Amino acid sequence: MSNKLDHKQAASLKQILEKSKLLNNKILEKELPSLERGLEQIDTQTKQLSTQSVHDEAKDIHAHFFLAQGGVDTQVLIKELGTVHLGPSTEHRQAILDTDIEGYLEQQHTETVMKLIQDGRQQIMDGIHQKHANDIQSTWKTIHNELSKKIPEPTKKINLSKAKFNRSQIVSAGIWTTE
Repeated sequence: MSNKLDHKQAASLKQILEKSKLLNNKILEKELPSLERGLEQIDTQTKQLSTQSVHDEAKDIHAHFFLAQGGVDTQVLIKELGTVHLGPSTEHRQAILDTDIEGYLEQQHTETVMKLIQDGRQQIMDGIHQKHANDIQSTWKTIHNELSKKIPEPTKKINLSKAKFNRSQIVSAGIWTTE
């Protein structure tokens, strides 16, 4: 009995699949057909539309006249709806017939490599400058610590205020005393 149920379920699944395909075909038939146009066809149709709109300007004048007779203020109407000029464009764009894709890709590759080299060079220079600054700071601290150890304690804290100026603590130029 379970074998019959499996067969009925399989049959019903097949029926559902067939019905869904039929529905799908009906829906696709009702849709708009796809348009396939080449660049030349698009260009010629654009030219035709622009020449038709020039001829339609005379009709627009008559339409404004009849609307004005009917009590419609066409100037307000134009401002509210906005105007779309479908006349000939100020410049006709020519299609680019030859595009050097390989040259473009080669140029982009070269620019990318140069940018990577420049970025790497900048990182190296920044690293060198940072290392140099760290070395100078480290050397300065080392010299400062060594001198601090060698200089006697009283001369480390010399007070040179005008009220307490002691000439015995001044070392003459060029002579270092470690008394």
